[in-house]
Amino acid sequence: IFLSIFCGFQRLRVDSFAMIEAVVLFLVLFVLFDVPYFIRGFILVFQHRLQRRLGFYRRSPVSEERELRSIVLPSDMDNLCHMNNSRYLRDFDFGRLDWFHATDCCHVAQELQPSQTPVPVLAGISIRFRRSLHLFQMFVIKTRLLSWDEQAFYLEQRAVDRSGFVCAVLLCKGIISGIKPQSLINKVEGRTVARPPIPEELSTWIDSNLHSSARLRREANLEPNK
Repeated sequence: IFLSIFCGFQRLRVDSFAMIEAVVLFLVLFVLFDVPYFIRGFILVFQHRLQRRLGFYRRSPVSEERELRSIVLPSDMDNLCHMNNSRYLRDFDFGRLDWFHATDCCHVAQELQPSQTPVPVLAGISIRFRRSLHLFQMFVIKTRLLSWDEQAFYLEQRAVDRSGFVCAVLLCKGIISGIKPQSLINKVEGRTVARPPIPEELSTWIDSNLHSSARLRREANLEPNK
């Protein structure tokens, strides 16, 4: 009897130590890495791939606006008790990831570059904040393609609250190394797609980036871009 009790106690100690080690490892991962970010990104991509595999997948046209629901969590708050500015960029990142997979650009880009995994790269971004988002407030990330040129895609994203007010608006420039936007969009849509006219505010932003790039190259004594 005593031997059985002793063995049970030892087994309980081992199980307790294993549980403590697991909790410590879990906490270390949360401290060193943004675990919720990777979990949410994985779920988002897994959802699109599962829908494709099960036959429930409906491709969104590149001209269609995508919506992704989100909510302000305690980890998103800053010392002023509203959503931290950096968290908007984080949620917009998920919006672009959703757009990239939902429009089938990810799958088609892989076909155009079978030897490597295509990675969308953010080359420029501009954000404007209009109203704060608060704890547990629900909002929607709306992502749409504005236009493209020889090298880059230009998207607009909005954080919209339940009343329909645009709390933040973002312009971004994205590229996929080795892939021309026009070629990708034509293959995605299965036809030649005319490039939409560039809105005035986007054109101004592009010019601003070009002026900034030229100034930085002059400061570094580099040749201007052709």
